[in-house]
Amino acid sequence: MQMWLKILMSVFLGALVGYLVGPPIEMIKPIGDIFLNLIRMLVIPLVFSCIITAITANKDLSNLTHLGLRSVSLYILTTLMAALVGLTFALVFHVGDLGNGLPLINATNNDNMTPPSIINMLIDIFPTNPIASMAEGNMIQTIVFAIFIGISINLSGEKGEAFKRVINSMGDIMLTLMQLIIKIAPVGIFAIIAVIAGTQGVNVLTPLIKLLLLVYVACLTQIYGIYAILLTFFAKISPLPFFKKVISAQLMAFSSSSSVATLPMTLNVAKERLGISKATAHFVLPLGMTINMDGSSLNYVLSSIFIANIAGIDLSTSQYILIIFVSIITSIGAAGVPAVAMSGLFVVVATCGLPIEGIAIVLAIDRLMDMIRTATSVTGDLAVATTVDSLNHSLNKTHYYSKKI
Repeated sequence: MQMWLKILMSVFLGALVGYLVGPPIEMIKPIGDIFLNLIRMLVIPLVFSCIITAITANKDLSNLTHLGLRSVSLYILTTLMAALVGLTFALVFHVGDLGNGLPLINATNNDNMTPPSIINMLIDIFPTNPIASMAEGNMIQTIVFAIFIGISINLSGEKGEAFKRVINSMGDIMLTLMQLIIKIAPVGIFAIIAVIAGTQGVNVLTPLIKLLLLVYVACLTQIYGIYAILLTFFAKISPLPFFKKVISAQLMAFSSSSSVATLPMTLNVAKERLGISKATAHFVLPLGMTINMDGSSLNYVLSSIFIANIAGIDLSTSQYILIIFVSIITSIGAAGVPAVAMSGLFVVVATCGLPIEGIAIVLAIDRLMDMIRTATSVTGDLAVATTVDSLNHSLNKTHYYSKKI
C-alpha cells in the first residue's frame, strides 16, 4: 500500500478510534509527541543542506541569456501571483480558523511572532554566530548563513567542490532520514488525530478538509485565471487553445505528482500541439521544472496560515509579507531538491516562527495536495514557455490556433 494512502487511512482511523474511545485516548499521546520530536530534529540540518544544495545546483543560472532572463522574470512573476492567490483564499475563507487553538498546536512561538522594527529585522537576519543560530533554532539566520555558504561554494570553483560534495551528501542523508521518519508517519499521525478527536471531537478535523478544498480551488484559479491573463496580455494570444491542448500534460502531472516524470510529455505538448519553437521549449521548460513551483508557493502560503490559525496565532501584516516572501524564495530555490514539498514547508513554517507540529497535521493530506500542486506548476511552465516564445516572435501561431489536440 502506498504511503499516502496509509497516512490518509490513519487520519480516518484515528478520528474514528478517538471518537469512540473519548478522552481516555490521551494515553497514546506520547506516541504522537515522539513523532513530532523526530520531525523537529530534522529541521535545522535539512533546511541548511537543502538551501545550499539548491544554490550550488543552479549556479549556471548566473550566465543567463536574454531568453533566460525573460523566462526567469516571468517565472518569478507567476510564483508571486500564486503566493498572492494563496494569501487571498486564506484570508477570505479564514482557513483553519477555529476561534481557538488545538491542544496539539499551541502558540508557544507567539512571543517570537511579535514583529520587530524594519531596521532591527534587517540587522537580525545576519548571524554573528551561525552555530549558535542553529542551536537556538533561529531559522532566518540559518538560511542566510546557508545562502552565503552556497554562493561562496560557487565562487570558489574547484576549491569548493569537496565541501559541496559533503553538503550534497548531508542533504541526501537528511532526506533519507526524513523518509525513514515518514515511514512511521501513519502511526504518529494516528495517535495525533486520535487524541485530537478524542479530546476535542471529530468536528475539529473539518478545517483540514477545508484546507484541501481551498488548495484545489486556489490552484484552479491560478491555472484558469492568472495564466489566462498572462497569455492574453503578455503573449497577446487567446488562452482557449492553450487550455484545450495542455490537458494531457496536466493529467500526467496530476496522476504522477512529478514534474520530472511529466517533462517528456510537456515537451511534446509544447512543440507538437502549442507550436512552441524547439529552442524555446528545450530551454524554458527544463528551467521551469527547476525553478518554477507555482503550486508549491500557493500551497506554502495557505498551509502556513492554516497552521497559524489552528494554533490561535494572530498574524500581522508584516508576518503575512514574510510568509509570502519566504514561500516564493523557498519554492524557487528548492525546486530541484527531492521531497521538495515537505522540505519546503519545513523552511517556510520554521522561518516564519510557526509551530512545527502543524506540519504533521498538513502531512495527512499532502499527497492529495501534491497532485494539484504539480499540475499547476506544469501548466505554469507551459504558459511561460508559450508567452516567451510569443514575445520572441517565434511561436507558430498557425499551429497554436489549429484544432490539433
